[in-house]
Order: sequence, then C-alpha cells, then structure tokens
Amino acid sequence: DALPISNTQVIWFEVLAVGAIEVFRNTELDPEKRCYPGGVFDALNLTGRDEATTFRLKEAELKHGRLAMLAFLGFAFQAGFTGLGASQSFGQWAATTFGN
Repeated sequence: DALPISNTQVIWFEVLAVGAIEVFRNTELDPEKRCYPGGVFDALNLTGRDEATTFRLKEAELKHGRLAMLAFLGFAFQAGFTGLGASQSFGQWAATTFGN
C-alpha cells in the first residue's frame, strides 16, 4: 500500500513552494508588510486590537511556524533513517511500550 509519491518528491515540493513564497514576500518594499502578511491571513481581525496584542500574536505565529518546520525536519530524518513514516514509527513505539 505505497504512497503515490516518494518522501523525496514531497520534500522537493515543500522546498520549491516555500522558496517561491519567500521570493514573492521579499519583493515587497514596505518593511511592515514584508515581515507579516496580515490581510486575508487575518480574516477574524485578531490583530486589530492594540499594538501589544498585535506584536504578541505576530511573534507567536513566527515561533509556531519555526517549531513546525523543525518538526517536519524531524519527521523527514526519522523516515530517512528508519524507513518508516511518522505514524508507523508511533505505532511501533506504542506496541513496544504498551505491549499491544
């Protein structure tokens, strides 16, 4: 029951997609718009409260994005070294730990 694409293809797609977004973002000359898109990404108007809340939410978004990138990198290394995906590795760990 193989996936239709390989891990390498997924990684290349992510690299190219994020790279294209970064190139597009860096064409913006206004530093405020360049650092944080806002606009349609803030559909609930969460950042429209005050400056402190806006700054805190922007900083939290950056931290969560960076953490997600590290998590994805961990999944990629795990798959490369073990040959198992994240859910397969978790299932193997759970079976070993809980004696399933």
